[in-house]
Amino acid sequence: MHKTLLAGTLSALLLAGCAGTHFRWEDTERVQTGMTEAEVVSILGKPHARSQRGNISVLSWSYASAFGPARAVSYQFVDGRAAGITTVGK
Repeated sequence: MHKTLLAGTLSALLLAGCAGTHFRWEDTERVQTGMTEAEVVSILGKPHARSQRGNISVLSWSYASAFGPARAVSYQFVDGRAAGITTVGK
């Protein structure tokens, strides 16, 4: 009983220590200018946030953990194609 309670408590604490969308930093290097949004999502997974204004959209992936450095990457898309990148952490 105590082991089950301890395991459940540790799992909850580990999950509470993480936020965002987990992604592999190495995969960001595979993204190329001109790729479609669908191609980028297939590489990095579902984005943490998305915004759109007219023909410009921004998809962002971010990950923060109490056990390591935070990192984030955002790609700007113009007419559905990757046109720019912004990164934080590495």
